[in-house]
Amino acid sequence: MNKKIILAILILIVLLWCGIIFFFSSQNGVQSTGMSDYFITRLAELFCPDADPDILIRKYSFIVRKCAHFAVYAVLGGILLIAVNLIKHKLSLGKKYVIAVSATVFFAFTDEFHQYFTEGRSAQLSDVFIDSCGAFTGAAVVLLILYYIKKQSQKK
Repeated sequence: MNKKIILAILILIVLLWCGIIFFFSSQNGVQSTGMSDYFITRLAELFCPDADPDILIRKYSFIVRKCAHFAVYAVLGGILLIAVNLIKHKLSLGKKYVIAVSATVFFAFTDEFHQYFTEGRSAQLSDVFIDSCGAFTGAAVVLLILYYIKKQSQKK
């Protein structure tokens, strides 16, 4: 497949993923809590059918919400690194990693700022930190894969 088509698809995926994050941040406090509670309830039905969902919600809501922050930004960091890798041919993988992570962390800051203006929500630097850790991790996984592919192609 043509590199330009692949890049266009990647950019669309990045924009779609940013849109999904923006959508979740646009939910008011009640909607956001409801979504987290729904997710915990469905997981409880699957893995702990005899457990009281209300107890599980009280116990795990915070953890589920923070894991969601980490996960969505890990995905964003990873797909941004793939896109940067296609765009910036001459840069080292390390510099590409820095660009992808920096862009993801910047988006995390802007998203928290946006959330500040959403009813029942707040902007928290701790969330930006968790988002950043997700970005570092997701991009690191992709970086390792790209490094491995590069080393394998050099052997041939």
